[in-house]
Amino acid sequence: MAKVAGPLYSAEARGRIADIMVHFPWKGRACVRQWLKPTNPKSVSQIEVRSHVKFLSQGGMYFANRTAEKKGASTDKILIKAVTPSAQIWNAYLMEMCIGDLRGNWEAAETAWSAMTATAQDAWDSAAAGLTPVIAGGTFGTHVITAGENFYHYRYGLYKMGIDTAPTETPPAYS
Repeated sequence: MAKVAGPLYSAEARGRIADIMVHFPWKGRACVRQWLKPTNPKSVSQIEVRSHVKFLSQGGMYFANRTAEKKGASTDKILIKAVTPSAQIWNAYLMEMCIGDLRGNWEAAETAWSAMTATAQDAWDSAAAGLTPVIAGGTFGTHVITAGENFYHYRYGLYKMGIDTAPTETPPAYS
């Protein structure tokens, strides 16, 4: 049910009216829009993309946003902001570069990760655990993403932005 204050002079309205419109405050303004039935697709592709976003937000973006460690003269976040198109925010651009169109960048990084030796993957896991803040791993569906793999995907996104070279079997050192 919509709540209305000062209905004769339209001071404020909040909430849904039937299944027709929604009144809400936005940036200090009273707004109205058409009511849309919420959707939550559960296709395999949608679940995978949501999982990628979850891991990247808990891993690379969290690290880039909170790190006090330096890579050369700048933090990763400063470097990302410098190459982000003006119409986008830095973390959306990072996500776009890590996942790519139709998950192309994610799949390419996944293929490169799978081709690495177990020793190299362990080195990436150790590097991820040694970061401040730590980059974590996790599971989605039947797939387990290690901390090192999450870190690798983050670094692959930086490579796709042109900030860094393609990740190799040796993880980068932050000092």
